[in-house]
Amino acid sequence: MLTVDTREPEFFKKKFTVAQLQVGDFVDTDLGLGIERKNVFDLVHSVYSNKLERQLFELCSTFEYSFLIIEGRIQDLFFNHHTTHWTVKHHMGFLASYSLKFPNLCILSTDNKSQTLTLLNAIAEKCVEPSAIGLETDFKEVKYRADPLLLQILVIPNIGLKRAKTLLEHFKHPFKLYNASIEEISKLDGFGEKTAESVKKVFEVVE
Repeated sequence: MLTVDTREPEFFKKKFTVAQLQVGDFVDTDLGLGIERKNVFDLVHSVYSNKLERQLFELCSTFEYSFLIIEGRIQDLFFNHHTTHWTVKHHMGFLASYSLKFPNLCILSTDNKSQTLTLLNAIAEKCVEPSAIGLETDFKEVKYRADPLLLQILVIPNIGLKRAKTLLEHFKHPFKLYNASIEEISKLDGFGEKTAESVKKVFEVVE
């Protein structure tokens, strides 16, 4: 049974046992499970303050199974005046860096608190694939412990799973996509000049 920290929203405290936790936002000590939840705006601030790195170090050191759930639309960060400094390139770098720093950490994304709750229950029940619980996002088809490079491409607005896979198969790494031309992207299966332009426009806007 999951225990939720006293500092979490009431939405979650109504669903689980509540206690003041020293490490993690949701834990199940019997399962050796620890989960840190960050909404997208808290994520940015905690990365820049180095708070998140410390939290995840403690989480991974304490629990056998460690998760970071990023809640909210990543795209909203790129166009919010409080977080315009956080670009697609920053987010790609964050995912790549933290995946390497914490190889036993699973990073998952949800759109809202309701999806987070569903995911929490699935994790606690040892569900191994988010698609089994019907997440209504493109992340739903990504395997549990998903490819972090694929997740980095999925944060690009209007890029679904099929196109993200196509981009990753062709460019091998998101940073190569960052430097790709519109012409090169438009030649890929399922793309065209208009879609390629929209991809490049995102990178140009957020630089």
